[in-house]
Amino acid sequence: MPSTRIRPVEKFARATAKCSTEAAAYGKCVVADYNAVQKDMCAKEFLRLKDCFLVGPLPSTGQKARPANMTPTRRPRRRLNGGEPP
Repeated sequence: MPSTRIRPVEKFARATAKCSTEAAAYGKCVVADYNAVQKDMCAKEFLRLKDCFLVGPLPSTGQKARPANMTPTRRPRRRLNGGEPP
């Protein structure tokens, strides 16, 4: 039976293809002053790219589906013992 599991590299390739506008904006920001790259220099562009990778752009507008002020949520960790939290 063939596996329908998508490998992480395939997920990354698909996200990269869908987020080319955001990736280009981030790349331009970094290259603009690549000799003096600093932490958070392109934070706004990076967060847009990250959001696009996590959510994807809206099909009709090319914009991300989540407002910029919202942060991605993480799934709760599974307990190894299967028990309820204390």
